[in-house]
Amino acid sequence: MFWAFLMTFALLKAHPSVQRPLSWNTIVGNRVQYQGGIFTKRNLRAKSNGCTKFSRRLHVWSSRERWGATICKTLGEDYETNQSKCKTSFGRKSFANHVELANFLRSNGVDTTSWGTGTTKTVKDLWTELEDRESVIAVLNNGLGRKQLVRRVEVVRVIVRRRVQENFVLIEKRQVFADGRERQRGTVMAEKMQAGETPLEAAKRGLLEELSGRLDDPNDIQSLSLSSETQNDRRSSISYPNLESEYEIHEVNALVPTLPLAEFYTDEGPPGSPSKRIHWSWHDTSDGHIPKGKGSHRDLGVVDLREFLLGRWNFQRVMVDAGSPNEDIEVMSGMASFTAGDKATPQDLAQTRMTLEQASCVLYSEIGMIQMNGVPVNTTRKMAYTFPNDDTRVAHVTFLDGPNKDGYFHSLNLTSGRWEATHHCGPDLYKGKFNVLSTRNSIKQGSNNSERPNIGPKKWEVTWNIDGPKKTQTIKTVYTSLL
Repeated sequence: MFWAFLMTFALLKAHPSVQRPLSWNTIVGNRVQYQGGIFTKRNLRAKSNGCTKFSRRLHVWSSRERWGATICKTLGEDYETNQSKCKTSFGRKSFANHVELANFLRSNGVDTTSWGTGTTKTVKDLWTELEDRESVIAVLNNGLGRKQLVRRVEVVRVIVRRRVQENFVLIEKRQVFADGRERQRGTVMAEKMQAGETPLEAAKRGLLEELSGRLDDPNDIQSLSLSSETQNDRRSSISYPNLESEYEIHEVNALVPTLPLAEFYTDEGPPGSPSKRIHWSWHDTSDGHIPKGKGSHRDLGVVDLREFLLGRWNFQRVMVDAGSPNEDIEVMSGMASFTAGDKATPQDLAQTRMTLEQASCVLYSEIGMIQMNGVPVNTTRKMAYTFPNDDTRVAHVTFLDGPNKDGYFHSLNLTSGRWEATHHCGPDLYKGKFNVLSTRNSIKQGSNNSERPNIGPKKWEVTWNIDGPKKTQTIKTVYTSLL
């Protein structure tokens, strides 16, 4: 091995075109590239019977960098003639800067003129991606006998829940850039893996980076588990148009109970001047669907709660008394209305101790009928929904009748399509879960993108679980708007 090592440098030093020492950058596969030619293992007599250790040393650079280097950087006649001398992947340290990468892409038929406009990324973004070892550009056969560039990425999808076996998973709703550009996402978190990372390591890094400000303590990640599902997908890149991308996708389940229930956002970039704001929300998977692709999330978030509630609703209520000997079940149906404060009668407003100027308040009134031992009984309930500081996303609910009149009930925020609330009534604890089932949002229709409302009604539900010394009940109410 020692004599072979001396022979290598003696040959290189003797060659008239060599002006600098051999760099590890120039060791590619079984060849040593230098200015003016290529030495192979055969040139060096580095056969397995005498130079096994030296042969391994020739591979040190490409193994450490994972993605390797290249000799030929144009897929034209030169590449076809000298394929055996050309490395077929480009990654970290393959390009001195993003300008060199841009020239390389253009010389190989990748049009980058639209990059950096709209929701697309820039050539510099791709160069940073390569330098961070998050992707590699490979030379692959396009199936037509020609070579093409393909961006290869290893990705981990992170399915985040707040509780075990919960239906709701965290989704990246949209991204808003500092220059005003906005990119709709609607998919679970996805993180590009770095060279040498396992899916679990990448998932943990991604959670702490993407949710910074909301998740800063690694101990708040209660558990991470790898799914057996691994997918391979090849498609045109949305971020980098005209550059085909090939994805190897792993999936990790994460449990993070400290995340907010309501819609929230995180910022990327320097404090005070973020380059991007990411809006997060929750997706209901009770239908078995987890949004794993862009745009596959059906947004059920309510931006204006007051506007959403106003109007008349049918409701169906099921009450289960788990504490009774026979686990009695009672069913109620009825009509409910949410009336704006400026539309209410003076008598209604008198009950709320409000004035007509407090127009942001909403009065709730319901009339129902329930069978009690075979006898129909009418019931009523009244509550007030007020919106502090005229923030119509969040309501404070108070009782307007009954023994708790004027008492505070709970808060309500449906920006993520879900909410949880608690209420103490004497020795009994009420735990409520709210879910939006349909928002009847406007959707774009036709070639002119004209908007019209969905034809279905608005729909939401609330389930109260009640526990106390003498009470164990569940009350579930489903509200459906009248068109």
